[in-house]
Formats: sequence, structure tokens, C-alpha cells
Amino acid sequence: MKNRLILEYYNKVKSANKEHTKKEAFKDLLNRLYTGDKEILKLIDKITLGAESTIVNIPRKDKLHKGSADTLYNKVLIEFENNLSTTLNHAKEQLAGYLLGLLKSGEGYNFTLIASDFINWKIFAPSVDCIEKLESLNVY
Repeated sequence: MKNRLILEYYNKVKSANKEHTKKEAFKDLLNRLYTGDKEILKLIDKITLGAESTIVNIPRKDKLHKGSADTLYNKVLIEFENNLSTTLNHAKEQLAGYLLGLLKSGEGYNFTLIASDFINWKIFAPSVDCIEKLESLNVY
């Protein structure tokens, strides 16, 4: 049963050409996989509430900006893309900007940063070499 659900999800995501459609398929998969598990369903709902979270104080060369993270929940920041093979660098730039905005807002840098196209999931962290420089970095 679970294998069938995952295969159906995979096929939906592979054939979809919009990020929003893929995100809905992902949420639908989670709800189907965890039907009856009230704790996990509550967690899925909490994660959904973190969708399109506004992040302020993103440093750019001319001034501070704000943006909307695709998902921010419990120190996990996710940037969804339609196709990571073509937009991974953009996703990394977005994640870096959001992390810097959160840092400048007093949230610290202890976040898990994830870029995903709903099939591929890439996890990032600031380089140890950059941690001391985070306060002075800008996103261009």
C-alpha cells in the first residue's frame, strides 16, 4: 500500500510542471501515509502553517529586504523549486538570504537548510569558515 502511494506520488511530481502542484501532492502523500496517526497529522498541519513565512532583514548591497520562505518550521527552512537540476544555485541563494535575515533578526544561525524539488532533497549548512563572518555578509 505505502509503496503504491509513493510510486503514485513520484509519477504525479514527475509529470507536474508547477511547484505549487508538487507541494500539494507532497502534502497529500504525507496525509495518506499517516492517516490515523493524530500526532503526525498535527505536525503536518504545523509545518503547513509555516508555509510562505515572511523573513525580514535580508541584507542586500543597497538595503535590507524581506522575502517569503517556502516553509519555515522549528528551525527547518525549506526552499522548494520546480527542478533542482536547473535552479539549485537560486535555491541556495534564497536559503542564504533567509538565513542571514533570521540571523540579523536575532534568531541565530542554527537552522537546517533544505532545497527540494519534491523528489531530490539537498541539505545545507553554513561553512565553518563563514560562521564568524555571518554578521557582515550580504546577499546580492
